[in-house]
Amino acid sequence: MSAEFEEMKLGSAVKLNELVKVQGQVKESTNLEAGQFVCNNDAGEGFAPATTKLSETQAVFVVEHAHNYAEAEATGELPELKHSVALYAKGVVVAQKLVGVAMTKGQKLKVSATAGKATVVDDSADIVIGSVAVDAEAAAEKVIVRIGQ
Repeated sequence: MSAEFEEMKLGSAVKLNELVKVQGQVKESTNLEAGQFVCNNDAGEGFAPATTKLSETQAVFVVEHAHNYAEAEATGELPELKHSVALYAKGVVVAQKLVGVAMTKGQKLKVSATAGKATVVDDSADIVIGSVAVDAEAAAEKVIVRIGQ
């Protein structure tokens, strides 16, 4: 793995020309991590770490910057501003992956059993959320992915 990749932060955009970003509201009392896969929950209460079930009915996004709900709540901003986060809808970004799973460029990804992290598709019935853009070692906590294809 290159030193350049090691320095990339979770939630970083890799190719700016393909990037589509949106703003979203965080679900009440929910913390989000940079590079985490998220979905708006079925009740429309806001974004939370993606689960396999949510990915079946909701679009999957990647969080740009971490959001600590309690810290944001303590600010004097309006509610619609203090819990708003930037999300990647499409593009090539650095995202969280399941540790212990090696990934090869071109492999399709799904939401893992660990909410908010990606793993490799292993069944044709799996919901595809993106693909691997650059190989990632099993021990790595992050992977460069293409989402919103």
